[in-house]
This record gives sequence, structure tokens and C-alpha cells, in this order.
Amino acid sequence: MLRNCKNLLGTITLSTCPAQAAPPPPPSSSSTPASRAGANVTLDGAAVVTPSGLVELTNGTLRQKAHATHPAPIRFRDDGTSARSFVFGIFCPDPDACGHGIVLFVAPPSYNLTAAFPSQYIGLVNATTNGDAGDHLFGVELYTDQNNEFRDIDGNHVGVGVDSLVSVSSASAGYYDDRGSGGFRNLTLASGEAMQVWVEYDGEDKRIDVTMAPLKMAKPSKPLISIAYDLSTVLTDVARVGFSSATGSFNSRHYVLGWSFAMDEPAPAIDISKLPKLPRFGPKHHAKLVEIVPPAATAVLIVAVGAVAILLVRRQLQYRELQEDWEDQFVFSGFAGANLTLDGTATITADGLLELTNGSVQLKGHAFLPAPMRFRSSPGSTVRSFSVSFVCHGIAFAVAPGTDFSSALAAQYMGLANIDDNGNTTNHLFAAEIDTMQNVEFQDMNNNHVGIAINGLHSVEAHAAGYCDDSTNGSFFHDMNLISGEVMQAWVDYDGESARIHVTIAPIGVTTRPVRPLVSATYNLSNVIKEPPYTGFSSATGPIDSRPYILGWSFAMEGLAPAIDVAKLPKLPRLALKPRSKVLEILLLIATAQH
Repeated sequence: MLRNCKNLLGTITLSTCPAQAAPPPPPSSSSTPASRAGANVTLDGAAVVTPSGLVELTNGTLRQKAHATHPAPIRFRDDGTSARSFVFGIFCPDPDACGHGIVLFVAPPSYNLTAAFPSQYIGLVNATTNGDAGDHLFGVELYTDQNNEFRDIDGNHVGVGVDSLVSVSSASAGYYDDRGSGGFRNLTLASGEAMQVWVEYDGEDKRIDVTMAPLKMAKPSKPLISIAYDLSTVLTDVARVGFSSATGSFNSRHYVLGWSFAMDEPAPAIDISKLPKLPRFGPKHHAKLVEIVPPAATAVLIVAVGAVAILLVRRQLQYRELQEDWEDQFVFSGFAGANLTLDGTATITADGLLELTNGSVQLKGHAFLPAPMRFRSSPGSTVRSFSVSFVCHGIAFAVAPGTDFSSALAAQYMGLANIDDNGNTTNHLFAAEIDTMQNVEFQDMNNNHVGIAINGLHSVEAHAAGYCDDSTNGSFFHDMNLISGEVMQAWVDYDGESARIHVTIAPIGVTTRPVRPLVSATYNLSNVIKEPPYTGFSSATGPIDSRPYILGWSFAMEGLAPAIDVAKLPKLPRLALKPRSKVLEILLLIATAQH
């Protein structure tokens, strides 16, 4: 391990536009002059050196990772001082839909980057290695996306990470201006402007300082982040130094323009006048007035059934258009006057739409029946057969433990689980997901799929969205785009006798359910669902504006759910698109459940 490393000094110049690459890292303990990034750098993944000398870490392609490192490991001596400086830039066509950033890292020479995930893992760790003290990993992170599972403070921040992407300290991007009163000035990492960052470690004081400023400004006297941390307990004697970057579901380009590093002395100054120029990318032209895109974390609609520890006294529910006893079946053709328990951002509009989120980001909302339903004919018996049908975008029908989701995260956790309990058998969770977002940590097949999940958000079975055409005896498969803006219908059926789950989807214009299901799985839900379960909906957004709506819902036990009269459903609102972001997703649902 590194002993008494006195100073780790790094200067980083960054730009949040089609940024540029960093000069090559220094050879060992001696200082090296700052140079163009493309010289003497080891690349992997999507990383390339452009003809102008930029290190381009990612090229705008989705879900890729890249690394640029010094070709030889660097020895951090017992009494050594090190200094590092680099210039970087990030370009996102839409600053509201940007991800995921750049990390300057120090890691053991044997550290395995090939096993790292893209997206929010930034090509540095994966769901298993994140937080492992055996990584011996130190990083300074420049984040352009907020991830709740890493407890990010916002989607535009700088963080210090040790063996984890959960920052030990972080701050919104900006600097303290020495030219005036010393007030704080915000910086936008995805602004397209070049910026500089300094990273310093004092081994005697065991203090890490991170400072940033616009590119041509002198280093501010007050750091953005200052934290006491003994890196001698983290770093190995010999370590690899470099950059890691990754994209997720959004078009982003990450560049390093220049980089300098030294041991036992300050890093050589980077001659800004000699840096390669950042490329200029114009905004894409969109043919549609409204573009529907997958959010960084899928906004999902969930019909949830939760187990509770205490049996509640049954109450007669006054549902709109109640067909029979609520315990066995019901139908909503709109939700005006419906007696539902709402929390989070969920609300019922004046027109009778059930709106789960209101277009704000990083939110969750739930709507449940106010009393549980009986899924077993007697205590200890098997779960009875049921069937669900709904019209939607980015939705999940679920059976989950209880209606208290206060500990659940938004974004890809859909307001149902969090990073600690996802996958636990004690969740007693069943879900049929209609998913418009690919999350590598959940091993999603793509960003347009339907899946069956048990006790978490990993699908036990999944299939790309679509349906089999009965007119061709099911031999012709029609692809469906879940973010097309078109209303769709889905059916979820469970046969208690055979323990067989089927999920089927089709456009709302298809008047009958396709005979052949899209996804099938054998799973005994009697081992999952606890009595008495609650039924309802959950939805969550990530960093993108999304509005999930439920238009109607019907449910039945031991039989087909009552038909929903589509003609009586409330109308969807017409929402104007924000001129800047052009990212609006409306999630539509008509749900029919049958038991």
C-alpha cells in the first residue's frame, strides 16, 4: 500500500461540450511537460485519438465505455508528492439528457476495467465491484447525470470517490470567484465551455482538495471540495493513472484536451494555446413536434400487490363503475371519484386521468386500492389464477410487499426497490414490466422490452416489444415501439394450477388479445405473494421529463376482467414540448386485471 504519500496534485481542465482530450500522463516519478492528449496514451473501448490530437473517449454511441491511461504504472513513493492536471470537455446535444461523465482515476495495475459497466458505472466498476475495498481505487468524478443509487446530489456535480461511485464528498459544479467578494459561481458541466480542474492531495495533512474554474481563469484560492482522507490506506505502491468515461441511453461525447502530471513537484503547466480545438456539433433537427425518448431511468407504471403484516378490516369501497364485489373484480373507465390511496406525485386530474408523475424529474408516485385483496381462497392455499390487461408506455404490473415505498428509489428502481433490497426474496414482489429504458445493472436486453420480474427489477424472462399476428396463425411478429406515443394494451395472466405466467401486448386498435403471448414463464407465485396483498400502481422518473397516466383499469379473480369501454376513457392532455430539451414522454395505461 502507499505510505505517507505527501501530495497528489492534479490540475484538470474540463469542458462540457464536444470536449477534447488530455495530454499523456507522466512516466513515473519525474515531472513531464504537458502535451497533447493523443501522445503516448493506452486506449481501449471506444477511445480514439483524433487527427487533431484530442483523446475522444466516447463518440456519441449509446451504452459504451472507454479508457485512456498512461502506458506504464506510476510509483507512488513513501514520501512522494504527485501532481496532475488535465483539460476535458463533454458535449451533449441536449444538456437535460446527458450522461454520464468522466472520472480521473488511480487504480492498481492489475485492476480489471473490462468487467466494468457503462452508463452510471462510468466504465470504472460494476454492480458487484462497486464499493469493494479490495479495488484500491481513487477517483475524481465529473458527473452529468444524477443517480439515486449512488446518492448523487444532482445531475451536475463533482465528487471524490474511494472504491465506490458513492462519493465520500461532492459539490455542485462551480467555483469561488477571487475577483470579487469570493462568492460562488455555478458552472454547467454540459455547457460546452472549457473548464479547468485541480486535484490535490497532501499526504501530511491527509487532505484532498478539488478546485475548478473556467479554462482561462487562474486557480481559485478556495477549493470546491476539501476533505480529510488518508489515501495511504487506499492506493497501492504502484498504480495506473488515467481516465474513464461511459455513455448510457443518451448521446454524449467526452474528450480530454490536455493532461500533465508530476511526482514531488507541481504538475507542469498546460499551455492552453497549444491545445487542440474542440469540435463543434450543431443540434439535431427533429421532424416531429414532440419527440418521445426513453428517460435515463424508465418511468414505469406498476400495478402492485403488497403483503402486509396486519389483517385489515374490510371496507366497502365505492369505486366508479364497480361491476361486482371489489374483492373479485372491478373496472375503472377513468378515475373521477375513485377511492384510491395516493402518495408521492400521484394525483387524479379533473378529467379522471390517474397521473402518477407530473413531468418533474427524480420523482416517484403510487396509487393503490385502500384495502387489500384476497389472492388465496384460504390461508396457506395457492395463489388463485388472475389476469391483467392495460394500455401503456413504460409500465409494470406488480405484486409487492405493502404500500410503504418510502425507502424505494426513483429512476430505474421504479419507486419499488432500492440498491440494497433489490432482488431480496423478502420483497415478495412480482412484476410484469413494460420497459422503455435499458439498465445494464439489471441486465436489460434493450430499451424497448417486456419482462417478468420476481423480487426485484431483474427480469426472469423478457422479450423485445411486439405481438404475434393471429391472421397469420401467430407466425408473423410485429415489432412495437413502446415510446411511439401510441396507446397500447397489455395482458398479464397467471394460472394458479400450472403456475404459468403469460404477458401479451398489442396496439389498442387490435380488438382482441393475440392468442400467442409475448413472454411466458413458469413460476409459482404462491411462494412470492403474501396475504393480504394490496393492488395499485407505482411510477418513477429519472432525469427526464415524463408523465405516466392510467386511463382505465379493471380486475377480476378467477375469471376474465370486465371489459373497459375505450369510448368512455378520459382524453389525454396535450402537453407543449420544452423547446430546449425536446424530451417528453407520456405514459398511458388502461389496465384490466383478471383472476
